[in-house]
Amino acid sequence: MTDCRTIWTAACLCFVAGCTELLSRDPAFVEQEKAVLITDGGTAQNGLLSYGNLVKDGWDSLYDLSNPRFGDYSLIGAQDFFNLAWERNQSGYDSYWGWGVIRMEQANRAYCSWNVERYLKEGVSYMVLAGNNDTFPEEHRNALNLDLARGYCLLGQYYLRCRKACNARKCINSAIDLLRSINPKGKFEEERKVEITAQLQNAEKLLVK
Repeated sequence: MTDCRTIWTAACLCFVAGCTELLSRDPAFVEQEKAVLITDGGTAQNGLLSYGNLVKDGWDSLYDLSNPRFGDYSLIGAQDFFNLAWERNQSGYDSYWGWGVIRMEQANRAYCSWNVERYLKEGVSYMVLAGNNDTFPEEHRNALNLDLARGYCLLGQYYLRCRKACNARKCINSAIDLLRSINPKGKFEEERKVEITAQLQNAEKLLVK
């Protein structure tokens, strides 16, 4: 009986380890030697593997995260789509932005608890790269800055929990500066700005204590 339990426990641990590796993988542009560059001579540019379709599928997967039935599966899908998008077009901004959001999602998952600071810092860095990309469209600047402000806010909250007040203040100030630069266009952006502002105000209260 003990041997069976041992085998079952080992099998479960291997399964969890495999799932964790899938869920916490790195972006292709970080490990370029592992990237599988698409060399089809451009025949798929207008098909399922076109950059535009891959990016759309990546964002659609991230939007599905709000559904608990698809959460982790959608995260894996988003990783794959944005990696493929980067492999097809390494000068695009979407892969960096998408991976910035993915890193923030990973940081909120229990199986990544030992990588929270790393993932939040990488998420912020990837979104900064997206915003500095020559191809980034200014009409998306508000949306990116809202995601970036949220990233700084989450990082500031993390540092508060770790009692690193100086680091927390820097992140909170960066988020505040970003929010001040945003003139919301539409109800969705306005609601997101209000939500992040409330989180920052709560963080500032904790800093004062």
